[in-house]
Amino acid sequence: LVKKGEIIQAKGHSGQWTVTKEATCTEKGEETRTCEVCGETETREIPPYCPAEAYTDVNTNLWYHEGVCYVIRKGLMKGKDVGIFAPEVNLSRAELVTVLYRMAGEPSVEGKTHPFKDVSADAWYAEAVTWAFNEEVVKGMSTTVFAPDRDISREQIALILFRYSGAEKVEENALKAYTDASSVSYDAVDAMNWAVATGLIKGTTDTTLAPRATAIRAQIAMILMRYCEN
Repeated sequence: LVKKGEIIQAKGHSGQWTVTKEATCTEKGEETRTCEVCGETETREIPPYCPAEAYTDVNTNLWYHEGVCYVIRKGLMKGKDVGIFAPEVNLSRAELVTVLYRMAGEPSVEGKTHPFKDVSADAWYAEAVTWAFNEEVVKGMSTTVFAPDRDISREQIALILFRYSGAEKVEENALKAYTDASSVSYDAVDAMNWAVATGLIKGTTDTTLAPRATAIRAQIAMILMRYCEN
């Protein structure tokens, strides 16, 4: 072949690339693969990637930028519409259980049921509600009402995450720094104390917790990022 002047092109390495370091909005990532033919391992850079840039209503200079990028990158939250993330829109109960269902890997709910009359079988959140009910992650507003469209409150988020995580009660009184701690609902005290003690939920001010206030999507994004990275 050399005498004939012919060239055999190198086959190159083969094999699947695996991300070993995720790219962020400001830092390069890295992926690695081991060649199926020769066994050599090679790495290559992944350029910085900011998923929030796909949404026109996300201000990348605001406090929620990192959290919003995290939940989009992980597939936990999606936009409300094409190019719209709606960071300042309240999150509903149906949306929160759907996020947790995704976090759990969307396990099959075949053969399982729920008692809620206001959750139809063909609703986009039906499987998530079925899963959450059977896993005892959520309860209804009554035995037959789930209220999927109702806005979620800050203490409800704490309570649902507390159940989802299987966390133990925290002995430390992390709520004592807040003047409105007494407004936390009785059944949410342990969950809210856990969420504050572990840094998942922060006060709306240094002395105000606002447990019954509704939570916007940007706040949920930050809470989820803290929870997953904790």
